[in-house]
Amino acid sequence: MRDCAIFGLLGPQMQLSTNFDFLTVHDAKLAQLASRAEDYFQDDPVTAIIKLRQFAELMAKLVADGSRGGGNAGHPAA
Repeated sequence: MRDCAIFGLLGPQMQLSTNFDFLTVHDAKLAQLASRAEDYFQDDPVTAIIKLRQFAELMAKLVADGSRGGGNAGHPAA
């Protein structure tokens, strides 16, 4: 069932790490991807790298959206 994590599916025994809860303020998906990478890094390093790439791509998108004056995309209302 671990292979399903590549596509973002969670098995019933999988829980998100609390190490990345601070990211939910910016985007809940960031916290989820970081937690998945941490979860897989010992048992399935390839999947961990995929999750880290997805994390980096989302981070870049959020930064780019913010620098374009696209409002607070992914950020709580101020």
